[in-house]
Amino acid sequence: MLHIAKTTITVGTTATDPDLSRQIELLIGREPHDRVKCVRVFHQFYRCNWWSPGVQPVKSNHAFMWETDANHTVRKSVFLIATTAAGGFTVSEVARPVAVEV
Repeated sequence: MLHIAKTTITVGTTATDPDLSRQIELLIGREPHDRVKCVRVFHQFYRCNWWSPGVQPVKSNHAFMWETDANHTVRKSVFLIATTAAGGFTVSEVARPVAVEV
């Protein structure tokens, strides 16, 4: 018989490590009709996606709102770092790794 130890991991925020995803969504730049969704990945790192309507219009004469929503695609996706400072926070894009040939 296999015995597995149960481990509880508490994931949450503290006063020194708040979740800023909602504030980032409200402040980040966007194009017309974009919907920005930002999710905290861990610590100060966030993933933001810019959802935009599909380039092809819905081919129905009676387009329902869900049809338009279902045709949104991710136009842009980035990892961000948000650091808190006195009275606010700063957001910067995580540098992408560069491949180096040896």
